[in-house]
Amino acid sequence: MQTLVERGCGLDVHQATVVACLLMVRRDGKVQKQMRTFGTTTRELVSLREWLLSEGCTHVALESTGVYWKPIYAILEGALEIVVANAQHIKKVPGRKTDVKDAEWIADLLCHGLLRSSFVPPKPIRELRDLMRYRRKLVESQAAERNRLLKVLETANIKLANVATDVFGMSGRLMLRALITGKATPQEMADLAKRQKLEPYAAQLALLDEIPGVDWTLAAVIIAELGVDMSVFGSVSQLASWAGVCPGNNESAGKRKSSRIPSGNVYLKSGLVEAANAAARAKGTYLRDKFFRLKARRGYKRAVVAIAHKILVAIYHMLSQKVSYNDLGDLYLDKLNKNHLTRNLVHRLERLGYQVTLTQQKAA
Repeated sequence: MQTLVERGCGLDVHQATVVACLLMVRRDGKVQKQMRTFGTTTRELVSLREWLLSEGCTHVALESTGVYWKPIYAILEGALEIVVANAQHIKKVPGRKTDVKDAEWIADLLCHGLLRSSFVPPKPIRELRDLMRYRRKLVESQAAERNRLLKVLETANIKLANVATDVFGMSGRLMLRALITGKATPQEMADLAKRQKLEPYAAQLALLDEIPGVDWTLAAVIIAELGVDMSVFGSVSQLASWAGVCPGNNESAGKRKSSRIPSGNVYLKSGLVEAANAAARAKGTYLRDKFFRLKARRGYKRAVVAIAHKILVAIYHMLSQKVSYNDLGDLYLDKLNKNHLTRNLVHRLERLGYQVTLTQQKAA
C-alpha cells in the first residue's frame, strides 16, 4: 500500500498518559519506529511537541475520545498537521489490544492516508462554541431550579403563583431572597458574548437573522457550532449528515431498512429544530407552507426535521456565497404545480355537487 505520510505519529490518549508511536519511512522503504510515553500535564505535552518537531514529524493522528484530546490539540495546533479521527472509524485488529499497539495502529493508518479528520473549528469559533454551550447549560439549569422551587412551594401549599403574575419577577424575587444572590444570569452571559465573542461575526449574524424562525440567539449557536467557513464540509449534503438532519442511508440486499436520522451534532440539531418550529408559525413564508404540506403527509416530527434541513441548506448557501435570504413566499409551491392544483380543486368541488367554470383573471 502506498505511503502518503513519511513521518507520522499516532497518539493513544488517556486521562493521565499519552502513548506516542512515530513511524519514519526511510529511503530504502523500510520503516523505523519509535515509541514514547508522556504524561498529560502541560510540561509533558510541550515535551511531546518538541520531540515530534525534533524528529521531523509532520502529521499527528489521535482519536476524538471524550475531552482528553482537547489539551493535546491545543498544544500541537499550529506546529503540526493534526488529524482528529472518529473513534468508530478506527478498527482495532483482534488480539492487539494494548496502548502501544493502539498507537502503532493509528500511526499506520495515518501514514497510509486511511484516516479522515473530524471537523475541528478554528480557535475563535471554539471559544464561542464553549460560551454558547455553557449559556445553554445555565438556561437549562435555571429552568430546572425554577420548576423545582415552584414544586416545593406548591407542596408546602404556598400559593405564590396565585398572587404574582411572574413568580420570578421583581416582586417574586423580593419574596424569594435566595434567588437574589446570583451574580451572573444567563442573560448577562449572552450580553457578554454579544459584546465580545460575537463581534467579529456581525455580518454573518445579520444574514442568519433574516431566516424565518432564527433570532440572534439561535444565529449565535449556529455560528458557534458551524463556524463561518462552509468549505470545510465539502458539500451541503455532508453538512446535513454531520448535523444529523437528513434521513439515514441503510439499504441491504435491495431492501431499504430504517432511515432514522443520524445522531449528529446535538447542539446544532436542537437549534435547527427550534428554528423550524418557529418558522412553521411565520405567516406568509415558504417554510410555513412547506411544513404544513409535509405534516399532512408525513407527520409532525418528519415535517419539522425536513424544515430544519431546509434551514440548514439556506444557511450553507448564505454563508458560503455571502448572499441574503430569499423567501420564495407561501404561493411558490402552488404556482409550481398550478395546473395540477387547479384540477384537484375543481374535482373536489364537482364531487360536492358544484358545476365549476374557470375564468382567467386579467392582470392588473
